[in-house]
Amino acid sequence: MSLPMKSGRDAIGDQLAKRPGRVNHRPAHAAIATPTAIISGAIDRLWQLAYVVAYRLLRLWWIVRRPAHRGALVALWHDGEILVLRSSYRPGWSLPGGGLARGESAREAASRELREEVGLDVAAASLHEAQALELFWEHRRDHTTIFELTLAQRPALRLDNREIVAAAFHPPDAIAPDEVVPHVARYLARFQSA
Repeated sequence: MSLPMKSGRDAIGDQLAKRPGRVNHRPAHAAIATPTAIISGAIDRLWQLAYVVAYRLLRLWWIVRRPAHRGALVALWHDGEILVLRSSYRPGWSLPGGGLARGESAREAASRELREEVGLDVAAASLHEAQALELFWEHRRDHTTIFELTLAQRPALRLDNREIVAAAFHPPDAIAPDEVVPHVARYLARFQSA
């Protein structure tokens, strides 16, 4: 019996991949990470950590203060599917959006957040209000306006990999209520089959 090699040309991973019935998930010509890519990835990870720490500190503050919050989300539709995003600091999927800045309308905030989070520049006037709701969530009273926009073509998204780490279009009935934040679950409830 021979022990698997831990390093070298025929290392453990290579030997496991050669077993019958096993799929080699590593491409034959895997790209070698450049120093720039390594540094960029490390910077992204530091930003993600900063978002997690800031979010947790804010939640503690919200427990003490119980503030009121106003936010705006955008339900971006294409071909019967809705765009959902995953942030680096909060569990669950959400829609593009965020809080209103001082003096900003919900529609303007929604347009700004689309640009910041996924790189889509959309006129605020093209967003149609679909739902406004108020929930007590994350230890604060959260009033959120959800806008809708249907696109003829699937957009090319630009994620920063710092605040927003994943994005995907899904049919609304394929999204379970416990996979999304409460505002989105309430919005999607009307599209999901019984």
